[in-house]
Amino acid sequence: MVFEPKVSVIIITFNQEKYIEEAINGVLMQECDFEYELIIANDHSYDGTDQVVQRIVNSHPKNHVIKYVNRDSNYGATKNFIDAIIHSRGEYIAFCEGDDYWIDPYKLQKQWDFLEKNTGYSMVCHDALIINQKNNTSKLFYQPGLQQQTFSTKYTLRNRHFCPTASIVFRKKSFIKFLDTQFIPFAGDHLLVQLLSLDGLLYRMKEVMSVYRKHHGGVSQIAKPLTIETFTNKIESLRYFNKISENKFWKNIQVEILIIKNIIAQSKTKSKYRIRYLGFTKRVFTKISKLI
Repeated sequence: MVFEPKVSVIIITFNQEKYIEEAINGVLMQECDFEYELIIANDHSYDGTDQVVQRIVNSHPKNHVIKYVNRDSNYGATKNFIDAIIHSRGEYIAFCEGDDYWIDPYKLQKQWDFLEKNTGYSMVCHDALIINQKNNTSKLFYQPGLQQQTFSTKYTLRNRHFCPTASIVFRKKSFIKFLDTQFIPFAGDHLLVQLLSLDGLLYRMKEVMSVYRKHHGGVSQIAKPLTIETFTNKIESLRYFNKISENKFWKNIQVEILIIKNIIAQSKTKSKYRIRYLGFTKRVFTKISKLI
């Protein structure tokens, strides 16, 4: 029988030997009435990640669904992710970073069912549990009281934490069309969500079906010393999105760029009031964005 996956699950990993097995097992435990493939893209790790993955590939009962790519050189997170998408076979793409993991065995089935029944949506995500290993605390990703579940592009432009990365499932065609242009690195997964919003509505399920792990070796933690560079990349990301969206959201984008420039300026000062000032200006600009 020919193996024809309907969903391609992509795990990108780099130096995550402590966590990669849990990420892989969260995918392989999925119970679905359709076929799916798991693409593991190891970005030239120099720890024991490769050995862990090889052991699972050689011994797991569902190893026939696994396609393992061990890079000969370091691609970087964005190129690694995009190359995996290009070589995927599914109509839908699910994503999980190597230090996150899924906790609901019906996650893929629920999200597949939603996208199959709702053709006007390009992406569906869900809530997640954030586990902070530095101080041994946990909380839900979504803000308390969140009721809205359907979103369009304008919302993504004023919300920097739209959904957990490991919760995203999207239509491959809704993203692949943007690969013909000169692509720039993601500012996290935010640009991905914004691009998907140009091809349909976005839906957030309230169920908690994955875990986002915060730890010293995580990407967000590594990036902290590069705050100004990170915010500068976000500005470039917004300008890129403006080009792709043909200036349709330029007024909203201008507000977001002003917020980021203000954060950069205040981060260079030593005033004891800078945190309070940043909070105030962010609230003002956010209200302006909503009015637009």
